[in-house]
Amino acid sequence: MRVFLSTVGKTLILLIALAFLLEWGFSYCHTNPVYPRNKIAWIKSIDSEEKIDYAFFGSSRCINHVNTVQIDEATDLNGYNFGYAASNPFEVKLAVMEFLKEHNAEKIFVQVDMSYNELLPDTLAMADWIPYMKDGWIRDQFTPYLNDINVMSFIPFYRYAKYESKIGFRNTFFTMLGKKADFTRLQGFEVHRNGNNFPDPNQQLPLNKIENRHITEIISHCQEQGVELYFFTSPVLGNRVDYSYLSEHLPHYEDFSNVYQDETMFNNYLHMTGEGAADFTDLLIETYFK
Repeated sequence: MRVFLSTVGKTLILLIALAFLLEWGFSYCHTNPVYPRNKIAWIKSIDSEEKIDYAFFGSSRCINHVNTVQIDEATDLNGYNFGYAASNPFEVKLAVMEFLKEHNAEKIFVQVDMSYNELLPDTLAMADWIPYMKDGWIRDQFTPYLNDINVMSFIPFYRYAKYESKIGFRNTFFTMLGKKADFTRLQGFEVHRNGNNFPDPNQQLPLNKIENRHITEIISHCQEQGVELYFFTSPVLGNRVDYSYLSEHLPHYEDFSNVYQDETMFNNYLHMTGEGAADFTDLLIETYFK
């Protein structure tokens, strides 16, 4: 029995030591990446001394529609597209605030659409924030939404194990092995390539005319920082949503949802092709930068 208990004890000590080692290793990879593999790590890694004239935030409908390299070439400015997939207003708020902690920009643009009514974190988008959950203000933001926030904060490696399918062991180690993410080539812009799929546009959810507290916090924070804030809705093929409420309640709001209705400019009703994005980016240049 003594030998058995000794073996169990040594095994437990080894597992605990391994958990602490993996916790340190994963956290180090994400907080000190050679090449950032997601937009949050990218925001954190950009030199705080770099002059940034503008920045775009939002979901994939920001990533795939706004070519910041094209804007820079046309305007001689320096900007970034910090949109990332599945972001709801909650994640967009966190990204804007994280950016403004160490950087400044004359203009910030936020893409809003039918996700405007979402108040909860998105289970996919929130994964990019998991490595930074021990940062006090980030932890505070997630506390109302995660029942196991204390476990994630204090049990070594628990958070990485729980969200491994979304964070990815492979992706984690690529941050230290010189494997650049595709989005870095074009300042955050990526061409949407997932085939021609046109689901029924009537599947779009109606917009409830209520204030979103996360959007309100973005507005207040940008006002405090003296940053010009603009909201816009990217093109939608066969749009069925009335965005007039946003026009009435958001500063500098532009509704581009019905600007294009040519199927050849879309991969699906929510995402434009590379050619469509180039045309839409030209429209953004004319609207905001001329």
